Amino acid sequence: MNGSAEINQDELLDTLEQMTSTQFKKFIFQLGVPLNLIPSLEKPQTDIALDVLLLAKAPGGCGLDKIKQTLEEMRIPLGKSKTSKDLNEIYQIVKDRLFNFDHKKTLEIFQKIVEQLARKEHAGIFILPKCLSQGGKYCHKRLINYLKDPSVTAQGKFHLKNVNYISGELTLKGLLCRLGSELGIKDNLKESTEQIIAEEIVKKLKNLIPKNDAGHTYLFHIKGYDRLFKDRIFWKLLLEDFWNILIKNLPSIVKSHRRLKLIFLFESMINIEVNPDYLYCFSTTLTSKKIIELPLNPCALEEIDAWLCDCSKLPLERINNIINILEDADDKDRQPDRVYNYLEDELTQYYLQQG
Repeated sequence: MNGSAEINQDELLDTLEQMTSTQFKKFIFQLGVPLNLIPSLEKPQTDIALDVLLLAKAPGGCGLDKIKQTLEEMRIPLGKSKTSKDLNEIYQIVKDRLFNFDHKKTLEIFQKIVEQLARKEHAGIFILPKCLSQGGKYCHKRLINYLKDPSVTAQGKFHLKNVNYISGELTLKGLLCRLGSELGIKDNLKESTEQIIAEEIVKKLKNLIPKNDAGHTYLFHIKGYDRLFKDRIFWKLLLEDFWNILIKNLPSIVKSHRRLKLIFLFESMINIEVNPDYLYCFSTTLTSKKIIELPLNPCALEEIDAWLCDCSKLPLERINNIINILEDADDKDRQPDRVYNYLEDELTQYYLQQG
């Protein structure tokens, strides 16, 4: 921990508190803090910053000097640069500027998926791995916004169910109990088998929606189960003990709800070593159309340039500089989520410099 004693901890905390959400997550990633040592990235940013500082100072920690070095590499100035009110106003301006930045190809993928689910498939699985460093968070936000659009889903008929890991054993049964709880199943499911829980969920879905009331979309956002997701056996059991039962009963559910869409979004902060071919092996009802991957195709430079000129309100010199940097970047760095994060940082830095 060379130099840690000479570093102002309050200054570091002020800096971490002021960072945008994107900058802060990038900082956590670049610092290399093991995610299992951070209680939750859903906590307030100040709480996470305090956890990181305590971990850095603990025996075997990276030291406060490493935190300072990482911030310098990210070109983040140390200390309080503005009042909280000023910062909130800047972040709101940046948010407003970026509101209409999107990737048309990604939205086209969503449109095709939703049309497919509405017409014949009715149920699908999204798998979004490596959400901390790649496109999962971006896809999730865009998917939510897309499904909430009244032209896509009837007003008031989009239902987001957050199935977050809270406590207890990381097992398929634990996940299904949380899913049942989110659907309002009041029976004690912990003593039941996975198959019985699946049947109870199917029964609940049948009675959840008023008959002949079309147009309902249910998105089950499942996250916090990373250690479970990385186990290939989990996916085998999920398909055999839940998915196959759901699909088998799906015709009776959609008989009264023609436009019903059931979307299961599995979000992971780590890589998941499964692919559609592996999953097909364990389900007689599963097809490639029901396992949905969200490819993030690189943004075209013309698309970025048009948005910068029309919406960013940045000076031309800065726009040209951004385009030159992205022009030299490879396709991975021009994925829409990375471009979005980069533009957020550029806009934030510009407005901070303007005072």
